Amino acid sequence: MTFATWPLSCLPEALPNNMKTGFLAFLLLPVYAVAQTPGADTLAPVPAFFLKTNLTALLNPAKPAAAVALDVRLSRRFSADAGVGYILDAPAFADEKGESYRGLRLRAGGKYYYRFTRYGAFHIGLEAKYQEVNHWSNRNALRQGGQYLEILNTRREVRTLGLAARAGALFFSARNRRLIVEPYIGLGWAVHRVRFSPPPDAELLEETAGFFSFEYLEGVTALPDLLFGIHLGWTVDGGRWTADGRR
Repeated sequence: MTFATWPLSCLPEALPNNMKTGFLAFLLLPVYAVAQTPGADTLAPVPAFFLKTNLTALLNPAKPAAAVALDVRLSRRFSADAGVGYILDAPAFADEKGESYRGLRLRAGGKYYYRFTRYGAFHIGLEAKYQEVNHWSNRNALRQGGQYLEILNTRREVRTLGLAARAGALFFSARNRRLIVEPYIGLGWAVHRVRFSPPPDAELLEETAGFFSFEYLEGVTALPDLLFGIHLGWTVDGGRWTADGRR
């Protein structure tokens, strides 16, 4: 068995999707309580569209990323969101001079609002993701047919495709209800394709193979994908939808 077959929680490279799950359970307790609050039939309006950023991704110390998304209400109970972001760093994989871990992250999905309350709205849906990371790291390599050993700055490409089911809620804050907090959780599947690009005359030595690997192995790896995060949003002029479809 290789390390790539172990649960996702064992892989530091996947930290942005599974960090602090215990905190998540604590976070969602009040969400459930609000949904069950008696007399919560006075419906809060839901924005026609709003901008949001992923606070969890930005504040993640293992792999910080800046991300922004647009959430658009399509009808009485359906909405769609799409976002773009950039992975800024990953100290666990790029902590030496000349090393870096950066790349594009894209998200898109749909949501169905199944409950409206005086405090906000609750939704379920799907989310697809794509990530394209370029990881430059210093690795031991044999050159010229094994004539000598060299520490070589090598590019490692990590491409990820994933799809997950998710659930979350919109909570409105501030006097004019323009500030939105959106916690969410989800579970899905992600496929990671890893490829090294050394010079033609270089043979990389296996430094992190097997059980002690903290990276996805070269080739294709498919693993469960746990989503967890908090979006902070701000409504944009354009009206609001209520549960009965009025704007």
